Formats: sequence, structure tokens, C-alpha cells
Amino acid sequence: MFDGVVAELQSLGELQRNSREAQDVTDAFADMEARLRNLHASEIRLLNHLEKNSELKYTLEVERELSRVRGDIERLQGQLNLLANKSDLATVNLTLHERTTFTPAAPLVFSSQVSQVFHTSLQSLLGFGKALILAGVALSPWVVAGSIVLIPVWLIRRSLKQASPRVSN
Repeated sequence: MFDGVVAELQSLGELQRNSREAQDVTDAFADMEARLRNLHASEIRLLNHLEKNSELKYTLEVERELSRVRGDIERLQGQLNLLANKSDLATVNLTLHERTTFTPAAPLVFSSQVSQVFHTSLQSLLGFGKALILAGVALSPWVVAGSIVLIPVWLIRRSLKQASPRVSN
């Protein structure tokens, strides 16, 4: 049932985020039930002791212990009820944002597909051109630095070649 509700909510628009959390409370539930049974048994034993002995000091001590045990029983019963409710319920938080210009997507016809593919290809070509221009801009300082070093070396070699006599065979 929960999955059905979530699927219906997702069909209302574009899903932005979906997360689920689950906690297995089986062990905690069984442990609390066992502790609760033990507390009830302690309560019964204390009540039996209270009925058997009528000494005031003893009665006050048993009633004090009985009060503590009953408090533990109530607290544990409350925790058990909370766990039982958590296992039966789920919380769904839904945030909706209205779009004023939303138009549902129409099925694409062949001409729309051709137009879309052409547009995508054109965008790719423009992206490639931008990448080439950026590569040229990135290389330009290196070309200038290389020219400063290589042009004087080239000029010196050229002048040395022209100044040296040519050997003829």
C-alpha cells in the first residue's frame, strides 16, 4: 500500500528527491515484551509478600519497591505502544512547487525528432569551436614566450650560416 501511494505521488510531477528509511524494531520489541513479563511477575511476587506480612516497616519497603516496579511497567508499556505504532505507520513528506509555464510533454513526431537532433548536433559543433578558441587562448602565452627565445636563436644561426664560407666539392 505504501509503495502504491508513493508511486501515485511521483506521477504528479518531476521527482526531485526520494529517500526511505526503515528500522527493524523486532528485536527491541521482543526484548521489551520479555522485560515487561518479568516486571509483571515481580509485581505479583511483591503483592504476595505484602499480603503475607503486616509489619509496618516491611510493608513500606514492599510498597516503595512495588511503586518502582509499576512505574517501570508503565514506562515500558508506553515504549512498546510507541514501537507498535511506528511499525504500523509511515510518514510521507511531500513538497510541491507550482509551475506557471508548465506544458506537458507531447509525443515527438518525426519532424520534431529531426529538429531536435539537428539542434543537438549544432550545439555540439559550437561547443567544439569554443573549445578550439579556448585552446588557442591558452597556448598564446606559450607561443609568445617561445618566440622570444627561438627567434634570436634562429637569427643567430642564420647569420652564422651566411657568414661561413661554403665548401665546394
